[in-house]
Order: sequence, then structure tokens, then C-alpha cells
Amino acid sequence: MAVNLSTESNSNKYLIVGLGNHQLPSTRHNIGMMFVDRLAAQLNIRWINESKRCKGYVTSCFVSDDVELVLLKPKEPMNLNGTSVYKTALHYKISPENVYIVQDELDKSLGRISIKSGGSSRGHNGVKSVMNSLKTDAFLRVKLGIDRPVSREPDVVADYVLSEFTTEEKDQVDQIIPAAVKSLQKHLIKTSGADIQLGPNVF
Repeated sequence: MAVNLSTESNSNKYLIVGLGNHQLPSTRHNIGMMFVDRLAAQLNIRWINESKRCKGYVTSCFVSDDVELVLLKPKEPMNLNGTSVYKTALHYKISPENVYIVQDELDKSLGRISIKSGGSSRGHNGVKSVMNSLKTDAFLRVKLGIDRPVSREPDVVADYVLSEFTTEEKDQVDQIIPAAVKSLQKHLIKTSGADIQLGPNVF
């Protein structure tokens, strides 16, 4: 059963979550947090430490006359990110269907971006935690490809996602994240029907 926010939730409010480990900011696993940091900078809004209410860093602003975005960086470890997502959605009265989870995706090459709703966690512990906390898979996933190592051995994969991007990859990420913000903007416009602006650097 999904978290019951339907009676109070605001259909014009969206939660954008950057999955990751906030103490490992430069790793491949944290590209979701890099995304929300970039988005917050473009929107010229500052993070607030909401450890008690949301177990994370939160910021928000209106991006059209009646559409509000709430951005979240969980302070919990990746495999417990869902606790922060649940608390934030509950506090801001946002239904799971209006939650965007920005995640790293091993099965997409670096630079590939997709947005989809629902489906399995595909082994991603952060996504699995969100599913368990919200009691539903009916939230949106912004998947940012990070590629995968040649070996599929669990220890090798774990070391890979917890390592930093190479210098060359960092240059690519600097181009990928703005492109992903544009993709989010288009999706929000389609979903909300509003003329959404995500900052001067988006266009």
C-alpha cells in the first residue's frame, strides 16, 4: 500500500531527490546529488539543514505561478535514503507520483539520460529504500548513466560506484547534468501543464 497522502497532497508541488551518500560527494554513486546541487544553483536557492524533520538538506522555490519544487539531499546513507524521502514527502504533503528520484544508472553509458515511472529497483539500493519507505514503485526516476566496469563481481562494482569520476569523465558530467536539467524541465512542463522555468542557464 502506498503512503496515503492523496487527501492532503498538493498536485502542483514536486519533490526532486538526489540519491547518494552525502559524505562522498564526488563519487559516481552521487551523480544524483550533483544534479540537485546544480539545479539549486541555477534556481539561486540555498540548502537548509532539516535533519530533524526531513533527515536531509532541503530547499524549495516556485518555478511557475503555481508550481513549487522541493529539492532534497538525504543525509542518511544510500541504502536508507528512503527514510529521508518519506519524511520530506510527508512534511511537504507531496504524493509519491510527484516524487522524482535522480539516480546513477550502471546499465546506461555515461551521458545517457532517461525519465520513467515505476518498475523495479534493478538492484539499486537507494531506489529499493525509497520503494520500501513509500510502499510503492509509482514514483519517477531520472536515470543518469555512469557506465559499468567490465567485471560484474559485486566487490568490483561497489568499488567502481564509490570511486570518483576521472578527469575526462568530470568534463562529460559537467555537460551531462545541464542536459539532464533540461530533460527534467520538459517532463515537468508536460506533467504539470505549466510554463516552468528552471533558471537562466537552462535555456
